[in-house]
Formats: sequence, C-alpha cells, structure tokens
Amino acid sequence: MFGLEVPCNVRVALELDRRNGNHRWAEAINKVMKGLQDHKSFFFLNPGEAAPTGYQFAPLRMIFTVKQDFRCKVRLVIGGHVIDSSEHSGYSSVVKMTSVRLLNVVAKAQGLECLAGDVGNAYLNAETKEKSYTKCGVELGPEMVNRIAIVQKGLIGIKSSGNRWHSHFAKTIL
Repeated sequence: MFGLEVPCNVRVALELDRRNGNHRWAEAINKVMKGLQDHKSFFFLNPGEAAPTGYQFAPLRMIFTVKQDFRCKVRLVIGGHVIDSSEHSGYSSVVKMTSVRLLNVVAKAQGLECLAGDVGNAYLNAETKEKSYTKCGVELGPEMVNRIAIVQKGLIGIKSSGNRWHSHFAKTIL
C-alpha cells in the first residue's frame, strides 16, 4: 500500500521493522495495545485457568494498513462472526464524507463556525453484552501467550459494540 509492504500478522510486522531498521509497526502495535490496557478491555485469567461456563470463544486478529500520510495503522479485531449474538442489536451508523462536506457548505453559507472531534478508541468506552473470551497471542506480550482473556469492552468485530458505544457516548454528553 502506497509502495510500503503491509504485514499480515504481528510476527511479519516485527520482521519488517527489523529489515527496515525502524520500529514503525512495533510502535503502532504498542499504541493499540496501550489503549486496550488503559480501557481494561480484557480480564486475564491465571495461566492454565479455563474460561467460565457460558462464554463463547472468539479469535483475535491484528489488521495492518498504511494511512495516506504513511503512518502505520493497526487495529485489533475479534472474530465476532463465530459468536452467537442473535439476541443483541448490532446497528451502528457511520457518517459519509459527502454529508460532512454538505454540512460544511451550509455552515459557511450561514456564517457558522465548524468544530470537529474524534473519539480515540471509541468502542473501548463501552462494555460488551456478549459473553466472550479469547486466547492471548504475541501481541499481548510473550508472558501472555495462550492465556485466556475475558473480553470486557466493545471490540471491533463484536456485533453489539457499535450500538453499545453509541448508547454510552449519548449518556456521556447529555
């Protein structure tokens, strides 16, 4: 992407950093993992401890991309497609860029000032409804590999995450 090699997993990302003599992917991974830690997204069970009854397994995966300004971007997603979420709503709206541009034109015509904002780690601000767990990989650190983690916060890939985030955000600003 943009002439840069994009890794398919954490091991490849760290190998690219080594080959390129930099830490671009490692820094992007660390930024995502810090956000997950800061928001207490997981509850880690003791080594060898099994997941509680009634919890469904969902695998984690890192998605790698390069932004238009050549920043390395990493997202940790969960395989929510393997979780039975039939009892949970999954609606989450997204604004289209054409709508934003139109609002800017109207605001300018009315002499209004436009303000913008972004919520970093948006989904991690709301707890998840689904009872799910995952098995830790290398992205969580070598000491965490194969440990079971209970998912506590909305992650990209869980059906109710967007809906729960919207509810949480609305309560926060009102």
